[in-house]
Amino acid sequence: MKQPPGTPQAVDKVLYPSPANELPAPVAPAAPVASPMPASPAPEPSAKEDAENAAHDKALEAQRKADEAERKKQEDLQAKARQENCQRARAAQASLQSGGLVTYVNEKGERGIMTEERRQADLQRAQKIVKDNCK
Repeated sequence: MKQPPGTPQAVDKVLYPSPANELPAPVAPAAPVASPMPASPAPEPSAKEDAENAAHDKALEAQRKADEAERKKQEDLQAKARQENCQRARAAQASLQSGGLVTYVNEKGERGIMTEERRQADLQRAQKIVKDNCK
């Protein structure tokens, strides 16, 4: 005669996990079988995608040209400023090397005669500017 579940004899037959009765290790799935049909090639871009790509390329090209024009404009402005600095420095250098008395206007607006030390300092400064800007 069978006993209903939950009786002491049925509980003795329940298996609890232990190292001795572990579940078997899971088996890795088999490698997929190659299908007899070759993989389809990548789909061709649609006309809409082509138009979008062309528009994007044109926008990039226009931006590149604008950047190049701006860079060229900045280079031209710098070259012009260097040329003007060169001319002024050469004129100052010639004036300081002439050996005559050189006058200047101070911060108060008064005229004064340049000392030999100041003349040499200004001459060195003018020579440095000529060296940097006249190429």
